[in-house]
Amino acid sequence: MVSKREISAEMLRGLDNNSPRYLDLVGRHAPVFLQSFGRLFAGAPGTLMYRELQRGRLSYRMYHFIKD
Repeated sequence: MVSKREISAEMLRGLDNNSPRYLDLVGRHAPVFLQSFGRLFAGAPGTLMYRELQRGRLSYRMYHFIKD
């Protein structure tokens, strides 16, 4: 492993910036009975995944490996 870094703050910023587009796609293309799952999967603000990421109970990490 060459390096590792937590990128949760960048993920939250990306979710904030892209959520309107994701929610629009879910609303237009997902069947009604799957839309709540689609919103959860998109990480829209207010969803469990989003809140856990804000609280620090969920984290995104980036690793850089090289092969010997």
